[in-house]
Amino acid sequence: MEAAGQKVKYVVNAENFAKIPGSPVAYWASKNDYTIFENASNIESIAMPRQGLATGDNEKFLRKWYEVIFNDISLHCESVSQFHDTTNKYIPYNKGGSYRKWFGNIDAVIRFDKSNYDILSTVGNHLPSRDFYCKEAITWSKVSGELSMRYVERGAAFDVAGCSIFDIKGNLKYILGFCNSKITKRLISFFSETINFEVGTIKLLPLIVSLVCKSKIDRLVEESIEYSKADWDSFENSWDFKKHPLV
Repeated sequence: MEAAGQKVKYVVNAENFAKIPGSPVAYWASKNDYTIFENASNIESIAMPRQGLATGDNEKFLRKWYEVIFNDISLHCESVSQFHDTTNKYIPYNKGGSYRKWFGNIDAVIRFDKSNYDILSTVGNHLPSRDFYCKEAITWSKVSGELSMRYVERGAAFDVAGCSIFDIKGNLKYILGFCNSKITKRLISFFSETINFEVGTIKLLPLIVSLVCKSKIDRLVEESIEYSKADWDSFENSWDFKKHPLV
């Protein structure tokens, strides 16, 4: 055991750094950590992490859902074109938010009717990743003290601070479980020692999808989402709020 105040000396083989994408100087990585990176594919090979949009003028385009007429909001649209077929003005908008796992943190809406959508395509960052708007996803807050991911139902657009991962092969819930695990907290420390979790960082996380335990993990994640959603809906910042559970 190290004496109080005594410095710890790390001796590592610098060649091991190359086993981690980008070759970060992760001197605290263990042999098992390097083995994970050598044997696993990264998230980008099985899903699509994407950066969200920046409006360039949030005061003009964004509101809290309770600041507008609720009937002007479309929930659960499967695509932007489906939304544009309605007469509504707003859809849910994922802006990231504080640390929270599994579900929640969406209380904003964005003016996304056809005329405003066309304006947004020419301002801000010009609606990147527009093919993914309204799709089911998992999301994280780009600026956060600790990584936390949440499930997002279909029908929302997403902000540059609320980056998202979209499914390719039916692994969305599995990926969510992995990203909210303790092992991911350790692995991501090799890439990001700051409070910023960029899309490029999330893409590099190593993951092996185990068909043996996938169904069990999916079920546990779905239960976690249900519990978190029930908690989110028990307060008035949720549009599905009915009454406080203690009432």
